[in-house]
Amino acid sequence: MKTNLHVSHRYTRLKDDSFSIFAVSIILGMTDNPAYPDPAVPLVTLTALQTDYGEKLAAKLTGGRVETAAKIRARAALTEALRWQGIYVQGTATDLTTLLSSGYSCASQNRSQTVLARPMILKILNEAANQLTLRVTPIANARNYQVQVQVDDGVWQEAGIFSQARRMVLANLTSGTNYNIRVRALGGRTGYSEWSMVTSRVSF
Repeated sequence: MKTNLHVSHRYTRLKDDSFSIFAVSIILGMTDNPAYPDPAVPLVTLTALQTDYGEKLAAKLTGGRVETAAKIRARAALTEALRWQGIYVQGTATDLTTLLSSGYSCASQNRSQTVLARPMILKILNEAANQLTLRVTPIANARNYQVQVQVDDGVWQEAGIFSQARRMVLANLTSGTNYNIRVRALGGRTGYSEWSMVTSRVSF
């Protein structure tokens, strides 16, 4: 059944880091998604482009003109792939829920126009060894949730991007270590919400 829904391409305006996170959300949203059995851009190809872009972006931070030019080319290649994938999603989705499950936003809705609220961590559970399970407040119009962890006053590390707020399992943690944890919602007009207040918990 054909719909009048259209994929939003506002992601092309995102800043470099947010653009990379958006690409990851598309890969996660379309992986094993039965609504999209034959993507226009194979997910292995999209993953390779996103990885290359991330590497070029990191190199650009400490490099010069050559590294900046390489980052620009990598972003252009990833953008083209995301556009083709968006066209496929738009032509395949039968309803709004199906379209949004891909990770893309809908241009005909207000979802891509809102500023996302700041999430709050409600619970952190020790359900298994070397992992923590988070529950946060669901945020209207959020596509995904990004979680980062920190040990002591160290660098914040990526702990995963999750599609739902009620259960986020942070795996491969170190037993007996106290982790600072923060989460933010992804989507909306700015690409992401403010980070939540930091909450700490020891992994058993």
